[in-house]
Amino acid sequence: MNETNVFPEYYLIPLNAFKDIVLDDVDQWVYAFKNNEVLDEFTAPGIGALKKKLDYLGMDEKERRSFDRHVDYARSDWGMIEHAREEGHAEGREEGREEGREEGREEGREEGRGEGEVALLKRLLGYQFGPLPAAVEGRIDKARPEELALWERRILGAKTLDAVFDGS
Repeated sequence: MNETNVFPEYYLIPLNAFKDIVLDDVDQWVYAFKNNEVLDEFTAPGIGALKKKLDYLGMDEKERRSFDRHVDYARSDWGMIEHAREEGHAEGREEGREEGREEGREEGREEGRGEGEVALLKRLLGYQFGPLPAAVEGRIDKARPEELALWERRILGAKTLDAVFDGS
């Protein structure tokens, strides 16, 4: 069916004329409708759903009620499981966000401490030796935390700027 043909075509199949010879998917469907049964070897698209429906319709009233109750319980259980799973995912995402925020805050604090140490070292060196050459400022900016700590200790006894960095 396409946009220009809005009236579908219907084909009437006389089920009584069907000889129960199954050669293709259409024959499987015709056989199932004629005999109210889907054989296990049938593989036509959608035929499994028909088999389930025919099995359901073949139940007596007591079996059908029992089956419906079972399906309702299963759906309810599945709903609870899905709900719990979704809650777990939401909690996990929230915990992950919180951990990420905490890690970010910690990294920020570490970075801030590092920047504070750099600024402190530059100030102390400036008080002790006067304005710092650009090369010295660059060296301090690129230094690792343990280098900064070492240079801070050396300031106390150093007589020259070179003595702070070289240890002489």
